Amino acid sequence: LDKNIICADALFTDWPKADAIIGNPPYLGAKRMKPEHGAEYVNKLRKANPAISGMADYCVYWFRKAHDELAPGARAGLVGTQNIRNNNSRPGGLGHIVDEGGTITEAISNQVWSGEAAVHVSIVNWVKGNEPGEKMLHFQRGDSVDSPWESYSMPLINSALSAGLDVTSAGELKANQEPPYVYNGQFPRHHGFIISPEEAARMLRADSRNREVVLPFLIGSEMLTKGAPQRWVIDFQKRDQFEARTYEMPFDHVRTFVLPHVTALAEKEKAKTERMLARISNG
Repeated sequence: LDKNIICADALFTDWPKADAIIGNPPYLGAKRMKPEHGAEYVNKLRKANPAISGMADYCVYWFRKAHDELAPGARAGLVGTQNIRNNNSRPGGLGHIVDEGGTITEAISNQVWSGEAAVHVSIVNWVKGNEPGEKMLHFQRGDSVDSPWESYSMPLINSALSAGLDVTSAGELKANQEPPYVYNGQFPRHHGFIISPEEAARMLRADSRNREVVLPFLIGSEMLTKGAPQRWVIDFQKRDQFEARTYEMPFDHVRTFVLPHVTALAEKEKAKTERMLARISNG
């Protein structure tokens, strides 16, 4: 029995042959891999797995290796971050499983993890080969371990673990290729620039010129649903302080709710610089 318990890096160790593989790989996003494991290890891992995106979560490597280790007809079940179904993580893991003859037999697309880690997880069971019959896909709706569940019986579970639109075969939009730029949208940088629809209405009623600097502020989910702004933003664009002052209510709002914070940050940075210069002058 002792020979079956190995303390080693599972991603660089030969696995014993088995009829089933189960596991709970580490929850670690792509951006945390180098801080946690070091650049040398991460570069080695990515060099050994060139088909996996460099922005894939750590657990994706386990999903891919588990499938490659399975014999035809053997089964696996792993817990992963919910990101395994999305973006850069999906193609190298679940996408590879489905493309290489695997069949997802049952899955939880989204679940609040009941352990210490504050994450949502996906749980996937699959077989290396074809399996006829209905498959079960489950979703937990909410952010509590007691949140309600929805379940769907379906003939096929795609690698996005989606009961709706199958995005796994979606192509890249030409607009995203030429020119190769992405616009991230506006970031106000301080919550004081954000105002309610009611406050925006008061400013617009007070002076019609305020429409030039008081603007609707939408996020993606709002654009895809009702298309109505739930928040507004004060944006003076490239106007200097003297021009901005001519918009009295918006300027007063920013002076009251933003300026104190900015001033405090400036004082903090000033004190930090003075301490640094004092240490240098004192040798």
